[in-house]
Amino acid sequence: MIRFAACVIAIAVSYTAPVLAQEAVPAASSKRERLSHIREREGVAVALYGTQIVNGGLIAFPGNLIRGNFGAGQSLHLAVSKPLGRIVLQNDRNFFDGFTVEGEAQLVKHFGVEEHVEATLSFVMRTREIRLGRRASFNLAIANGLSYAFSPPRIEPKRTPGVNPSQLLYHIGFEAELSLAAAPGWSALVRLHHRSEAFGTFGPDTSTNRLGLGVRYRFK
Repeated sequence: MIRFAACVIAIAVSYTAPVLAQEAVPAASSKRERLSHIREREGVAVALYGTQIVNGGLIAFPGNLIRGNFGAGQSLHLAVSKPLGRIVLQNDRNFFDGFTVEGEAQLVKHFGVEEHVEATLSFVMRTREIRLGRRASFNLAIANGLSYAFSPPRIEPKRTPGVNPSQLLYHIGFEAELSLAAAPGWSALVRLHHRSEAFGTFGPDTSTNRLGLGVRYRFK
């Protein structure tokens, strides 16, 4: 009887062990899902961030930022975006696998030296989530599109004295976004907002760079 009972226990353990191992997988998977919650939310995203002018052109931006070469203008940005598609290559080793493409519209109110209203419309390419331990992750994004100032900006004409640049200019944005597993839907962002003539495409030489900090919320 004892041998029979031992055999029954051994068979039960050998049968239930794989089941328990399989049931343990969703727990680890759920952690990954919580960490990458912003990728599970395919709805509209709303971001609010404020910026400060950094003097000089785009190439000189890093040096001017380090030296604290700031201008007198600030701005408040309201950005609304929506995922349009995702690059799926079924290959984790491919750099572009998991990238998303988004459409984005911004409304910007300038303060200080500038007082005009600006609007942008652009496409955004965003990387997949890059893990920072078990409780945080970040991604990088680049926006390309157009920027329209509803009245002539005061700073931009100074780049080419006597010649007013076009109110419609090229817009590019560089962004880093940080999300925490403990705050589903919410993220913090750092963004460079650049507006220029794109090497003469939109008129005489002109550009402005603004560095911003803010938050974003993604709806499901």
